[in-house]
Amino acid sequence: MGPLDFQNKPTERLNTAKSIADCLKRESAFFSNAKPVESNISILLSPETSLTYDRKEKGSLHTMAALGCYQALSERGIASNIVLTNDFKWANSKGKAVILANMLTIPDVLIDSIQVFLNNGNKMIVLGPTGFYNEFEDCRFLNFPLKGEFGAGMQEFRTAADHFQIEGPGNKYKFGVNKIFGVIKNYSATPVCYENGEITGIRNSTPNSEVVWIPSSIDLGAWLYDNASLSLFLSDELVSYSSPQPFRFTGKTKNVMMQTMSDSHSFLTVLTNGNNAENSVQLLSNSRRKPRIVFTTSSGRKEIDQEGEIQLEPQECLVLIWE
Repeated sequence: MGPLDFQNKPTERLNTAKSIADCLKRESAFFSNAKPVESNISILLSPETSLTYDRKEKGSLHTMAALGCYQALSERGIASNIVLTNDFKWANSKGKAVILANMLTIPDVLIDSIQVFLNNGNKMIVLGPTGFYNEFEDCRFLNFPLKGEFGAGMQEFRTAADHFQIEGPGNKYKFGVNKIFGVIKNYSATPVCYENGEITGIRNSTPNSEVVWIPSSIDLGAWLYDNASLSLFLSDELVSYSSPQPFRFTGKTKNVMMQTMSDSHSFLTVLTNGNNAENSVQLLSNSRRKPRIVFTTSSGRKEIDQEGEIQLEPQECLVLIWE
């Protein structure tokens, strides 16, 4: 469909595009200098893993797992970057956290980069069968090169039902899992998850780094079934990395996303309700700035309650500038 309907009248899409163009022109002073607010959290995508899954005709399991983590964070208003492993600045990162989700293949060249990253005072959360292969599809866990950094190795992987559950750290979380159940052989790490007496998760903290490793497919489970536990778990694990962000949600939402920009003086937040029903969200802010509505797809939108919940209409996009 084009910008005009069969009666040669503007479509809703054209009217929306015009409203966006008007907003960009009206707020040009902000947008001319605005950039996305940087996040200390990155979810990494591995081209080698995608190739491995393609060869095995397993589809986009790695991408789905990464998106499961991204959505779990986004629905709490926690920003994260999705970055290719080849583009990530391993050696220049400090005070950063990365998530390796179902990254089946870790090429040999990446091992040194991971070790440097962890030696620089960063955090790594490792989920699913990450690191099972190198680029030649040799099994890494026969002689695990990151045993020192993880303080543990793999005991075995088991294929279970399409959907089952395991306990998370402190019995606070109950993760949905897709097929892959991983059991860890611990050496010097702190076990944090058990299932029927077997270690299913560890935390290895050193003066320079922290690794949290749960080798069951809780990332895919979140994407396919329910992400409530993974969302809370990642939020808790990454609180020190997300707290510098100027805006977050006070709790978990359902299909509400937020993106934030800044021109170094003001902030802009884009709130989108992905539901076909009304939704609400409350913002937690490090800023005392006041919001001003600059764009909305809701014809009835007049104002927002800065201190209380923001009510969003079905599929509404709401853009605020905080000054």
